[in-house]
Amino acid sequence: QYFLNPNSDKRIVIFGHTHIAKIEVSNNYKGEKSIYANSGTWIDHNSAGTTRNFLIIKPQNSDSDSQTTITLYNYDKEVANKMAEESIRY
Repeated sequence: QYFLNPNSDKRIVIFGHTHIAKIEVSNNYKGEKSIYANSGTWIDHNSAGTTRNFLIIKPQNSDSDSQTTITLYNYDKEVANKMAEESIRY
């Protein structure tokens, strides 16, 4: 709904309100690439999916080839494992 609203110019939405960690790519109402990222949960027991998930957001800089990158990780046994990653340029 965030990407299909003509009153919104947002192309990245970050949540952490569900227990399902994921990054999804879609197009907004203008046909531009948009990213929905949900970190899922940090709880120790989650029957719906993985636990101890987090997102790292690296903003683009002024370089012409730079992009904003969103990476989803799962922390397990003292190791951060990459689960998904997407990039977008504004």
